[in-house]
Amino acid sequence: MNTNTTRKEKLGSYLLTSRNGFSELDGMRELGITSGRNEINELEAITQTEFIRIQEHNQNGGTHFRYFLADKTQAERLITFLNGKAVSRNAAIPYPPTVAESVLNQLATPTQAQLQHKVRKPVKGV
Repeated sequence: MNTNTTRKEKLGSYLLTSRNGFSELDGMRELGITSGRNEINELEAITQTEFIRIQEHNQNGGTHFRYFLADKTQAERLITFLNGKAVSRNAAIPYPPTVAESVLNQLATPTQAQLQHKVRKPVKGV
């Protein structure tokens, strides 16, 4: 039985439970994920969704993205994915119905100030 969670599972759970969404910097600091943008893109493809992207400025003058789930439908798709991954390796599901309901009722949303910096997902090859 393999109970090790994947980077996508860690990121998905972080997105569901963080009050501030997920940034690439959060991924490095808290999850040990050095390719947060790639993981986000892959998670979007798997769940057939597009997360909200907020462009933030960092201390060195650069920018990074902060990602939020757009709505409960996206969160439900993510929960389905995370539970399915756990079942596939014979692990306990992380979001049984009562936990899922609680998570859905407490989803983080970007502030109005953050939404002023909302950007579209970059298109490959453009």
